[in-house]
Amino acid sequence: MIISRYLTIENYRLHFLEAGAGPPVVLLHGFAGAAEDWRPSLELLAHNGYHALAVDLLGFGRSAKPGDAPYSLQLSADLLVGLLARLGLERATFAAHSMGGKYALATALLHPHRVKGLVLIDTDGFVEPYTLPIHTNDPLIPHSLDTAEIMMLGVMCCFSTHCASYGTAPSAGTCILRHHSWL
Repeated sequence: MIISRYLTIENYRLHFLEAGAGPPVVLLHGFAGAAEDWRPSLELLAHNGYHALAVDLLGFGRSAKPGDAPYSLQLSADLLVGLLARLGLERATFAAHSMGGKYALATALLHPHRVKGLVLIDTDGFVEPYTLPIHTNDPLIPHSLDTAEIMMLGVMCCFSTHCASYGTAPSAGTCILRHHSWL
């Protein structure tokens, strides 16, 4: 059975779905996603002996969406570790899709003692800011783009692919179980 829960961590209300008992696996959604995207994976993981948690990251799903929050990798990692602590979980494996991968990576780098393993699915990453020159005669296209603009173009170009085949997140549970050594 999947249970919908809320906990307040560092004054931010976080929503998550929880199912099963056993080694903990934290599932993180991608941009414009939510914990609900992981429902089939939660059921599969719980059925196979794992304590599965799908978190609505701050600003997404049913979690708080504070306009004044310092949305950062540090804050996100601290909130995820705070959630583990409040649930009495020492360590967890993180399985993350797209943008969620960046937060899973940040958590592993900032709190390595709390992360048992990572399963990254079509993940976002870290990049140094830079400008990419664009060679075009089209007046509507700028002559250069910074890293954030390039990343957003990549998100927009890939978005329809993810939506059309959004079996990627639900099928992740099957992928995780087939390669259980990742856990």
